[in-house]
Amino acid sequence: MAQFGSALALGARGCQFESGHPDHFLKKKGVSMSKNRIYFLFLLFSFGSYFPTTAYESLNPNHAKQWSTVCSEQMTPEELQFTANFLLLLYANAYIDCSIEPFFAELSRLNQTIRRNLSDPTNPNTETTQLKALATKIAYTTQIRSLYTNMLDACLDYYDNNKTNITEQALNALQSYASESLYAWAAEEQETITHLESSAKIMADTAQSIHSASNLYKGLRNGIFPFMVEERDKHLAIFNVILKSTPLFIRAIDNTTNTLDTTCAHAMKIIGLGADVYKEHYQALYEVITSESFDGDYATTLFGDDGLLPEEYRVALPDTDHIFEHMLATTLFFSQIQS
Repeated sequence: MAQFGSALALGARGCQFESGHPDHFLKKKGVSMSKNRIYFLFLLFSFGSYFPTTAYESLNPNHAKQWSTVCSEQMTPEELQFTANFLLLLYANAYIDCSIEPFFAELSRLNQTIRRNLSDPTNPNTETTQLKALATKIAYTTQIRSLYTNMLDACLDYYDNNKTNITEQALNALQSYASESLYAWAAEEQETITHLESSAKIMADTAQSIHSASNLYKGLRNGIFPFMVEERDKHLAIFNVILKSTPLFIRAIDNTTNTLDTTCAHAMKIIGLGADVYKEHYQALYEVITSESFDGDYATTLFGDDGLLPEEYRVALPDTDHIFEHMLATTLFFSQIQS
């Protein structure tokens, strides 16, 4: 079953709290935290601006509802609770992957700008402030990803030891649907393929620049210059050529770095499709287990970073509109009880 989480090549392997407040999640064993902490982090990240909004036409709008209906008719409350938790963790990890991807391009851009600005003694290099803010985002995101990767691993371990025929059938059916949707989308998606042409040209130009740099350095080593130099000036001229040519070569390399970031961002739509599959099916199952006819004791979270959560740490499952708040609260909670 471990392969289910990677069936869409996701690489990774939201919360309506009972009190209506984010800090409800942290009122266990004397652990407390101000709501302002949650709100500050939510404003800091604004992950919604990064999360892909692509409409995937290959997805069947009725599949999630039909699948969740079959689950509700055939599964016990315990099986429904596990399945919902499994989908929540799959969705959370895909959500994190989609949120992390823009950091690569932003980090490259700031690094390039700051490096260029260093050559200008009058430039205040205000981008360093942006770099600090980005570093803070990366630090928090890395912490969240580490926790949710461990939680998904704990969920998979639990499944391997406690799976039932009906949960296995349901998850296999979902995996088959996701795979079919992925193949259908990949066969129709042309924007990324079209982008490869411009990317290839930029990389070819960079390769030519790097080849020119190699030839220049070999020439300098042998006393050959791209311009006339007096014999007595040759040794000093080597240093002059290096200093003047290096920014040009670095710029060419930066162009390739940027186009690779852009190309990868196009390809990341495959992760977005996986996230949408998990999101739709989790939300459909969430609506089942939060209905009035369902026992609310089974509509709670199940897993921590090293296995099943103690009963006193379990909280209401989030809906998909509040997934990020839930992830923040969960991460802050575990960081406090482990410190």
